[in-house]
Amino acid sequence: MRQVGGVACKFEELVELSLTNNNLTVIDDLKCNRKLVSLNLAFNQIQTVGDDTFQQMEVLESLYLNDNELSDLKLKKFGNLRHLYLHNNKLSQLSNESFQGLDNLSVLTLDNNNISRIWRHSFRDLKKLTRLSLVGNPLRVLLEETFWGLESLTHLDLGGMPFVYVGNNAFVGLTHLTKLDLYSTKIKELDTRSFNGLYNLKTLNLWNNSFYLHPFLFVNLTNVENLILGKTKGSSEYFLETNSFFGLEKLKTLNLSGMGANIYPGSFQGLTNLDILSLSKNNLTNLQVDTFIGMPNLRVLYLFNSNINSIAPNAFYDLNRLESFYIRGNKIKNLERNGFNGLKKNLGASIIKFINRTSTFGSLSGPGQMMLLDLNGNKLKELNESSFSGCPNLID
Repeated sequence: MRQVGGVACKFEELVELSLTNNNLTVIDDLKCNRKLVSLNLAFNQIQTVGDDTFQQMEVLESLYLNDNELSDLKLKKFGNLRHLYLHNNKLSQLSNESFQGLDNLSVLTLDNNNISRIWRHSFRDLKKLTRLSLVGNPLRVLLEETFWGLESLTHLDLGGMPFVYVGNNAFVGLTHLTKLDLYSTKIKELDTRSFNGLYNLKTLNLWNNSFYLHPFLFVNLTNVENLILGKTKGSSEYFLETNSFFGLEKLKTLNLSGMGANIYPGSFQGLTNLDILSLSKNNLTNLQVDTFIGMPNLRVLYLFNSNINSIAPNAFYDLNRLESFYIRGNKIKNLERNGFNGLKKNLGASIIKFINRTSTFGSLSGPGQMMLLDLNGNKLKELNESSFSGCPNLID
């Protein structure tokens, strides 16, 4: 079926209409269906939508045009529309006329189009939009004030795009944004000013990127609670220095897994509210004395498979509220007597796997309240009567 014909006019009382997977190339004869609230035209071959295509549908709230051949879009005076799905089309650019008249739109998906340019203020009329997704477009540059006008937006997904440049003030105007996804892009450089205007951001997802993590980068993100910086495959591009996370005073969860990171003492200074830290699959090698200072309320620490060879005495001395500690799959050769000093409060499980055959186990001191210790699958050579003298609460 290439066009609808006059069939739809026989059902003037329709509230919902689905015409998916019909090979439609032209939208015609839907002017009779004025009571439609939802119209699904997905998975067809529609190439263009004119100004007057839906002009009679004054109560339409949801329009599905995804998975078509759209290269141009003209939707004006569509004041009641709430949800517009345009992903998997061939749109190439957005201008300040693209969404003119869509005053009540709340959800807009533009994933997997050919959008390589977004002009400033392209979204200026979408003042009630709460969710915008642009995943997988070939956009390389975010200009200043790209998202100006989206004052109600709470979630912005920009994942999977080959960014080479994010302009200063690119996100200015997003005063209600709580979640920003920038995962799997090609960002090489971010400036402190890149995040200007994100006063209410709670979650920042920068998973699988390779930019330089310089000190004070997140200084303006004082309300962020969840930060994701890990990678699918680690590399030694990340060096965590003093003040790397300065300003993130409300941060609760920090994911740095798979970064191949080298961590310097003081890297986590100021994370006084951090609850969960994941450092698994990194290149930590040696845990120094001040590696974990600055996180007095940390409750969960993941150190799986991080190439740890040695743990300095008192390396964990500042983590006296830690409850769960996972350090399996490392290459620790020697466990010193004071290696776990500081782990004093209700440490429920310490899972330690030593791989080197010459591992030795000194007298465990520090986690005095620890009740459970799992050492299954290790290659410890020797345990003596004083090995657990520092753990009086271990349950038999």
